[in-house]
Amino acid sequence: MSGTIYDGLIRMVPGMASGDGMTAPVASPRFNRDGDLITYLHWTELVRDRSYRLVATDYATIDGHRLVVHTRWTGVSESADAPVGIFETSLFANDDTPHDGWSRKYDSIAAAVSGHADVLDDLRAGRWPS
Repeated sequence: MSGTIYDGLIRMVPGMASGDGMTAPVASPRFNRDGDLITYLHWTELVRDRSYRLVATDYATIDGHRLVVHTRWTGVSESADAPVGIFETSLFANDDTPHDGWSRKYDSIAAAVSGHADVLDDLRAGRWPS
């Protein structure tokens, strides 16, 4: 694919159809942890910083399954206009459980911290997330 990349868009790509015939979106909008729109290049710098990405990591055991509860910033929005789902809590297991890979998204750091704590509390109380 050829073209020039500006803030997540490739402009003037020969042979690639798009709405205006000149622009083909190649990336969802990116937002920093504060919810501010950032360029794709700035996002690539931030996403490399583990301490910036990580919100929380904890462990819980439920029904004999040891789980990692991991909440991180992705910065990738589901909306072009707002930071929708830019944080994600996921469950990871070392053994076979239908909840391995389960995830929930949040729009803000405050919601992500609260959501992480809620998931952890539920697991420790013997309740799987829905």
